[in-house]
Amino acid sequence: MYVPLDWLIIVAFALALSVKILRSDERIVIFRLGRFLKIAGPGFVWLIPVIDKGKKVNLSRDLPGWQALSETELHEKIKASVIDQPQS
Repeated sequence: MYVPLDWLIIVAFALALSVKILRSDERIVIFRLGRFLKIAGPGFVWLIPVIDKGKKVNLSRDLPGWQALSETELHEKIKASVIDQPQS
């Protein structure tokens, strides 16, 4: 079975773009086709190229005191902070 080198390069490039690595004080808000999907992190996060878009949120800078929040409160505050930020 012969696989052209071009296809291997394209697949490797797509995989490299789809993996995000987040630190313990970072989360990523994942939008699928422009709609909110979920909040993920820390660790490895897989995004589908072209379909998913991720917006990183640094908790230590954007949400001081985040360690004292429950998980649901943290998710709500992250959603609110991403929605309030202007699009760049």
